[in-house]
Amino acid sequence: MRNLFKVIKSQTGLAADEAVLATAMVASLGAFLVVNVPWGNMFSTAEAMQEQLEMVEQANAEFYQRHRLWPHQTTSGDWRMNVSALVSPEAMRYPYSSMTSFKNHISDITKKHDPNGVNHSYGTGGSIMQRAVSYQGQEYIEIILEGVPLAQAKSLDTRIDGAYDPDNGKVYMIFNEESESVDVHYRANRI
Repeated sequence: MRNLFKVIKSQTGLAADEAVLATAMVASLGAFLVVNVPWGNMFSTAEAMQEQLEMVEQANAEFYQRHRLWPHQTTSGDWRMNVSALVSPEAMRYPYSSMTSFKNHISDITKKHDPNGVNHSYGTGGSIMQRAVSYQGQEYIEIILEGVPLAQAKSLDTRIDGAYDPDNGKVYMIFNEESESVDVHYRANRI
C-alpha cells in the first residue's frame, strides 16, 4: 500500500490524502448536479403542453356555454385573434366587442389583450391560434401551437394519441424532417 501512495505522489504530485479529498470533491459535485438539475422540467414539457391545450379547449367550451357562440365566430377570422377572444373582447368584432358579461377564460396563460395574439413559451415561443376545421365528417376547433421544437411535438403526440403518428389522431403536424420546429395542430372541441 505504501508503494501505491508513493506512485500516486510521484505521478500526480498529490499525497494520498489529497488525492482522496480531490476524488470526494468531484463525487460531491456530481451528486449536487444530479440532485439540483430540474430533471422534471426536462421531461414534463409534453405534459405542460397537453395541459395548456386542454385549458384552451375548456375555455372554448365555457365561452360557448356563456355566449352561445364559438370564439372564431366573434372575430374577423384572424386565427391569432380567435384565441385572443377568450382573453378580451378587444379581439372581437362589433357587436361582440361590446359584451358586458365578458370574462377572461384563460387568465392562467395571459392577463391582458395583446394585438399579436396569445403566445406560448415552448422552444423559442410562438403564437397559439385556432380555427374551425373539418375532419372525417366532423367539425372541430383546431388549436395550433406555432414553432414547437420537433422533439417536444413528438412527445406530445405520443402522450395524447398513445403513439407517434404526425398525420393522424387528435394531434397532427405538417413538417419537413429537417425542421427543428413544427406547428402542432390539436383537434379540440367538436362544433
